[in-house]
Amino acid sequence: MTHPVYRYDLSAEQWIIVLVFISAVAVVLLLAIFVRNILRWRVIRGLKDGIFYSNRYYLNNLSKSARKLILTEAERERQLRVVPQVAADLGWGSPGTEWEGVHFKTSIAKSYKVIEQAAKGRIPSLDLKLGKTVFNYISEIQEYFPTLPTHVCEQYIDFYERACFTKEQFTAAEYRRFVNTVLHLIQHIEHDPYVG
Repeated sequence: MTHPVYRYDLSAEQWIIVLVFISAVAVVLLLAIFVRNILRWRVIRGLKDGIFYSNRYYLNNLSKSARKLILTEAERERQLRVVPQVAADLGWGSPGTEWEGVHFKTSIAKSYKVIEQAAKGRIPSLDLKLGKTVFNYISEIQEYFPTLPTHVCEQYIDFYERACFTKEQFTAAEYRRFVNTVLHLIQHIEHDPYVG
């Protein structure tokens, strides 16, 4: 009498290969979950330590790429800072506050990069080309995103031009208003239902 051969009759070596493969897949999945949790923890820590702490509700409504870009820029600014002794008098965030170590004018002057990344996330060809002013770029963004309020764009341009073209320093309250303006701009860009 012959023993019937089933499709799942495997030799000992074949079973070892199958078990090693299943184990490898399990390890990769666990590693992916671990990395995702670590990245999530870093974002939460960045929100708690970062310049956008008071606006974490708005920040959580942004896409992952925009949130990552904002937190990366904030961290880079924090690492490059040289805080003077009397920080509050010179346009810097006061020690012990959510804006600690942030130079308001520099942050405002570089903020167009965050807006550009958000716009390019929706319309890849919408970038700030060489020779185009930030004013013209914001006007172009308004044409592509019809729900973007004009007064928000005007507020942003006012902050940007004051930071770039005057010697005026910003207070923490002004900077907080600026951050809210940028977050408002990015939210409209990312959630405009008329853009495809």
